[in-house]
Amino acid sequence: MTYATATASVAPPPAAADFSLDDLLARRWRFLRADGSVIAHSLRLLADGRIEGHAHPNESGWRIEQGLLMIVGRDGRPTTMFERLEREGERLRIAGRFVLAPRPLEHVLESTELTLAQVQALPELDSFDGRVLRIRASQRVQRALEAQHIYFGRGDHERLEHADVLRLAADAELEPYACFPVGTTLNSMGAFSYAECELPLEMKVGRYCSIALGLQVFLDRHPLEWATSSSLTYDCLPRDGYRSFVAAHRDFNGGAFEPTPPPRRLEPLPTIGHDVWIGQNVQLARNIHIGTGAVIAAGSVVTRDVPPYAVVAGVPGRVIRMRFAQPLVDRLLASRWWEFDASVLRRCDYRDPEGFVAGVEALGDAPRYRPSMVNARTLLDLLLRGQR
Repeated sequence: MTYATATASVAPPPAAADFSLDDLLARRWRFLRADGSVIAHSLRLLADGRIEGHAHPNESGWRIEQGLLMIVGRDGRPTTMFERLEREGERLRIAGRFVLAPRPLEHVLESTELTLAQVQALPELDSFDGRVLRIRASQRVQRALEAQHIYFGRGDHERLEHADVLRLAADAELEPYACFPVGTTLNSMGAFSYAECELPLEMKVGRYCSIALGLQVFLDRHPLEWATSSSLTYDCLPRDGYRSFVAAHRDFNGGAFEPTPPPRRLEPLPTIGHDVWIGQNVQLARNIHIGTGAVIAAGSVVTRDVPPYAVVAGVPGRVIRMRFAQPLVDRLLASRWWEFDASVLRRCDYRDPEGFVAGVEALGDAPRYRPSMVNARTLLDLLLRGQR
């Protein structure tokens, strides 16, 4: 597969092109794995080699080399090499190899049919910049989400109002039977999970999770390794810094102070595995992982990774015990029982952990629950189809 180029900075391909560089730049793309799972719902390939709408160390840029489209990592090395093109009318599908995987793995770019004009015509749309969808919670929007088994409360109470604006990141993935009992932020949430508090927009929560009131995530980090940890050294720009800091540098440094951004100021959000229970008023540090099956006691401040099936409590949080003996933990993890739908809780006795895992093991190669994800694109598609 080859590509024509429109700039002198990219060497022309060795053979006739299937489509032009303008075709790449003019479209929005959905980035998928071959099994249909979504890596990014809406991204753009920018003319300067950057990728808009998706951020990952393995996919930080793109280039054309020897006639092939390549996605490259932060170090500039190719991570996906696209080799095959399918065209159906105006729709394009480009498939290729993810070269970092130890076994063959295919990635796909699909051009999206959604146009800006179509999206802007939706009466419920508040805004969509390709990164965050903001849409009013009309009855039509709520019905569309509930038809995909995304829920917003308990019992028959309708808690959302038409004026409420739901926020959904373009790369967020909601699995059916996720529940958002409070708030208007729809972060990535696995099936059969809920949070009784509003989580950060880009937080990722696995399946079968129970999150109580008051969960908080640490904000930015101060540079304790410097002589001063004061944000006077960096949070002092006139456009968004503390006014007192801006005034101090104006009065004492003649406005000539050059702020220095601290390293690792805002680290990645914590990630939460499957079957995790988090009690009330817990605080989580950034860049940590809460392992599958873990329990975090109310009021804990967790600053380190939590092992699977550990019970953590205290300030700072420490492992006070394991839920089960290690051989049983290993069997539960190996069974990957959370990949089944809720019928596994009827077929296998969850009140007896040993019997439960034995029952899951006996299921063997029974089909796992792999539903279609709900995301910004699918929601917009549903609403647009409803207008036709």
